[in-house]
Amino acid sequence: WLERTVTVNDYVVLKFDVDEGKNGPTMEWGFLADLVNSPQVALVDELYIELHFLFDKSYGKFMGWNHNLHSMWQAFDIMRELRRCGVA
Repeated sequence: WLERTVTVNDYVVLKFDVDEGKNGPTMEWGFLADLVNSPQVALVDELYIELHFLFDKSYGKFMGWNHNLHSMWQAFDIMRELRRCGVA
């Protein structure tokens, strides 16, 4: 869709949030994997996403998240990869 709709001269902002069950897979991980591994990532300038991962209450005063399939460190890794691809 991106390559048919926008050009490198456009400023592209994506917002993506999908909530599924607490313990099940979340679509944003699949979306991010597809985006990072495609040439279309170069068309995206900004990405706003609520990324679900396991966040233990012991890390801070926030409520813990119980998304067991992905760790906080995996979330950091995907964000670093997006930055490496030029996405803010």
